[in-house]
Amino acid sequence: MKKSYEESSAFITVCFGMLGPMMAGLFEGKTVTAPRFALDGFKAVTPNTTWVDKRWVQDGKLWTSGTLLNGLDVVSAFIQHTW
Repeated sequence: MKKSYEESSAFITVCFGMLGPMMAGLFEGKTVTAPRFALDGFKAVTPNTTWVDKRWVQDGKLWTSGTLLNGLDVVSAFIQHTW
């Protein structure tokens, strides 16, 4: 996971697809989001991550979204930002 992140120009997670990157430590020092009902639990597990209650968040090349439907928003934002 870390190698993929390091070698990518953009890294996008949708809904609970963020669990792998979170457990790999990719969220350390980053501002990210996840499903709203789970934010408090994630804050307790990863105190060095800034968790925000938003539909999607970009922090450098890391893009995260809240729920599955927010994935449409993050991909749209990524496309508009990139192209």
